[in-house]
Amino acid sequence: MNLPARLALFGLLAQAALCPAADRGVAVVYQAPSGGRGGLAGAVRIYDHSFAVVIGIDQYLNPNVPKLTGAVRDARTVAAALTAQGFTVTMLLDGQATRKRIMEVLGDELPNKLGKEDRVLVYFAGHGVSTGEGDRALGYLVPVDGDRNRLRSSGLSMNELTAWFEDYPSKHVLYVADACYSGLALSTRALGLSAQLSDYLAQVTRKRVRMVMTAGGAGQEAHEWQGQGLFTRYFLSAITGAADADHDGIVTSDEIAAYVKPNVSQTSLSRFRTAQDPQVGRSGEGEFVFVTSPASPERVLESKGPSPEGGGLPKTIIGRDGAPMVLIPAGEFIMGVDRLDDRPPHPVKVGAFYMDTFEVTFDRYDRFCRASLRTFRRKPKDEGWGRGDQPVIMVSWKDAADYARHYGKRLPTEAEWEYACRAGSTGNWCFGDDPKKLGDYAWTEANSDKHPHPVGRKLPNAWGLFDMHGNVIEWCADWFGKHYYETGPIDDPQGPATGTRRVLRGGSWDYRENTCRSAARMDDDPAYTMINTGFRCVANPGAVK
Repeated sequence: MNLPARLALFGLLAQAALCPAADRGVAVVYQAPSGGRGGLAGAVRIYDHSFAVVIGIDQYLNPNVPKLTGAVRDARTVAAALTAQGFTVTMLLDGQATRKRIMEVLGDELPNKLGKEDRVLVYFAGHGVSTGEGDRALGYLVPVDGDRNRLRSSGLSMNELTAWFEDYPSKHVLYVADACYSGLALSTRALGLSAQLSDYLAQVTRKRVRMVMTAGGAGQEAHEWQGQGLFTRYFLSAITGAADADHDGIVTSDEIAAYVKPNVSQTSLSRFRTAQDPQVGRSGEGEFVFVTSPASPERVLESKGPSPEGGGLPKTIIGRDGAPMVLIPAGEFIMGVDRLDDRPPHPVKVGAFYMDTFEVTFDRYDRFCRASLRTFRRKPKDEGWGRGDQPVIMVSWKDAADYARHYGKRLPTEAEWEYACRAGSTGNWCFGDDPKKLGDYAWTEANSDKHPHPVGRKLPNAWGLFDMHGNVIEWCADWFGKHYYETGPIDDPQGPATGTRRVLRGGSWDYRENTCRSAARMDDDPAYTMINTGFRCVANPGAVK
């Protein structure tokens, strides 16, 4: 039976080859809280390098394999989340994801890049098919040129995939597919080590493990919910912290399974009145680990791929609020230039800084309210659009500045914001001047259905920043000055010393395309809260070491 599968920062989206060895992501080191806690003790170097292969297929070539609509979109979302976690990601989308190319990448190219202290995550979004029953059940992935009537010759069997994974020199491999089929080809009876061991984290991250997670069993449909694969939604939530039940800043593969399986099953039954039961298989005692928001600032991401433009600084870091941040290299640009020329363009120099990859979400802002004991202050309403990974709205400029300050960050200056948004571009938008492409990068009046959307669902700009155009308009640090914009200093302008209104940038879900341009400026009373207004933070390199 053919079953739909849907899963879902930088120049990833068209890549079909592995990044060179000189750009191998970051090493992950975890330092346990003072004195240890539970199974945590001391400092643990978890991985040297992290690799991911992300496959998404909508446009199947064979007429007997139905086309999909959300697999590529969700694959891009997964790639962005993994990049934020320090993975070097290879993308195979639609026509790139032939059987031959998948076999080349997974069977030949990837193993030659791996070291014994590395981790690998392989993700597939497309059609999955089951054959046989019981112990004879076997699952197949259908590549873009696959034929469901000729699975042995045109599909990829789980037996084949797991044999490759076993031969990988890396200690940890996690295979994830938002496809429903049985035949995991790995024992589901294998047990990991007890979390009560005093050096649990050190042990499970040294031991080998091969894990498989699929969206459901044979004969079950993989559902889509709120524009995203149901399984994908909970998997992404899990690896970014939701599965961290003990709040120790690490999420293990067992914790992911314990979080994803009941949430997917219960949501499927309540919303779709059908069963969708994720399947998990494992071989080995180890645990595939994600480092998320630490209990305190003990966790460190060490640079293994310094940015040449950033003076040896890491390309990506994790802020004290657990949010991924990307290095914006120092440089000079023409501020205000675009094809509409509504403001006088002028040269500006900007020093290096880090910027949040995503707009601040309700999940992070609600956590801030709890952590800072600000429960006396009214939490912002979500207007019925949901919280979680939705961008926080209904926050004043002071709210945004307080959040940033609490985590050792700050709001971006207007010059920093435009420089980061452009990412080297000089057109109306970060990608150029063609308004037809804006829908690929932004939620605006034209495509938002009159509400904001979860962060990171559109394409990033060239520097890996998401939602710089549209979704929610973002507070900047500057007081608004109509003439200061073109008459202020060239080096790192900070805005007027005083004023009555603060600058807003980027446009929002209820703005027209022209008002979401890189150079478009807005301003408002800093005490106001609005349904289309949020923010993101920046940090000076010295503040995040």
